[in-house]
Amino acid sequence: MGIRDRVLWKRLERGDSDACVRLIDRHYRQVYRYLLGSCGDPETAADLTQSTFSKAWTARARFEGRSSLRTWLISIARNELLGHLRRSGRSVEIAERLDLRALPDPAPTVEERFDRRRDAERIRAAVETLPVPLREIVHLHYYSELSIREAARLLSIPTGTAKSRLNRALIRLREIDHETSRPRKAASVRR
Repeated sequence: MGIRDRVLWKRLERGDSDACVRLIDRHYRQVYRYLLGSCGDPETAADLTQSTFSKAWTARARFEGRSSLRTWLISIARNELLGHLRRSGRSVEIAERLDLRALPDPAPTVEERFDRRRDAERIRAAVETLPVPLREIVHLHYYSELSIREAARLLSIPTGTAKSRLNRALIRLREIDHETSRPRKAASVRR
């Protein structure tokens, strides 16, 4: 656990409610983005994020600090998502739909916003074509900002397997990008 999280956690254990608010503020965005990217629905993601922090609050005594607080929260969020998918009768495959939209800079130009949106849509479409294990590792590492070790721990796979999956995903994404950016030959017109 990071030093800042550790200090806030100690304050939380002493009953400091302000520490709880600060921890939520510190990690809300990553948890919400993970859930939004996995379920594709902002309202569901918001509900599941709230549920995640509620579960974390009730389970705080069981957090042993062996992983980062963010990894623990994402793990709870993942379990909340799986439960939601099971209850709604949907497939339990995580990251079927990833939303990898780039966060806008403070004041990008209209052209920059358009280019970023177009690039993000192209990336999102390419990631969606990957097999689920590759999509999930891309999502956890790049979108949820977990380290490879944290993502591997969360997925209950060896770190080497997580690295391999990420490498295969990146290779495949480069191939897809190369295929889609290649100029197409114009068809000859016969008269």
